[in-house]
Amino acid sequence: MTANNTSLQIINPTANVAGAVVRTATLQLYGAGIAYLITGTSAPGPVGVNTPVIACHNSTQASGMTVPYSIELAPGKGLWLRAEGALGGGTNVSYDLYSA
Repeated sequence: MTANNTSLQIINPTANVAGAVVRTATLQLYGAGIAYLITGTSAPGPVGVNTPVIACHNSTQASGMTVPYSIELAPGKGLWLRAEGALGGGTNVSYDLYSA
């Protein structure tokens, strides 16, 4: 779970030395707002034009959604959950880090 307007690290970029694959991802909102899965080399701030969002869920009430595909991450990229405009958000993620 992450509080509103904060980023929760799921995959540390320094641990991702050979790439990663997100096998499953479910995003939850604990009220109206948006939950994002974001990749990059450092923790994201507020989502903007250049934010590398790879999945998001927008709702007017508490709800959830499942990402219907796998997501490949390049080596050195991390993964974060960020909830904005909500009471908070959560995620269930399964992933594999590739071997170097």
